[in-house]
Amino acid sequence: MVAVKRVLKKTTMAAAVGATLLAMASPALAEGKFASSFTGWAGGKESRSWKDSQADGAASQVRLAKCSWNGPGGAKEAAPVLALWHEVGGLPDDKVGGNKGFYGCGKGDVTNSWGKPGWSGNYHFTLQTQGADWYRYSAGWVGVWY
Repeated sequence: MVAVKRVLKKTTMAAAVGATLLAMASPALAEGKFASSFTGWAGGKESRSWKDSQADGAASQVRLAKCSWNGPGGAKEAAPVLALWHEVGGLPDDKVGGNKGFYGCGKGDVTNSWGKPGWSGNYHFTLQTQGADWYRYSAGWVGVWY
């Protein structure tokens, strides 16, 4: 009986550790998510769209990692700035919140949140123009939670 209790205790501990690691890896209660990357993007380039039904309490978040650009300092100085947009059919898209800078994503992963937008519909993010028109950004990994 004592051996069974030890096994159960170890199993419970392992499950708790696994659940904690999973919770840290992605935002809790997200309605949806996807992973991607981008290469050679200039300012104004849009991501793919996703549908957020606002059926949860989760914020819209983007995480970038392994960033680089062709500007001064190379990968270690890459600092793309993104904006989140709510797509409005037949009208200009609505910008959700302000621009978010991903400073340091050439050295590690950086996450930014726009909060919970509040409207059901399609969304995308756009790389904002920074300085010269010839600057190009890349991100080896992009995670989106909504």
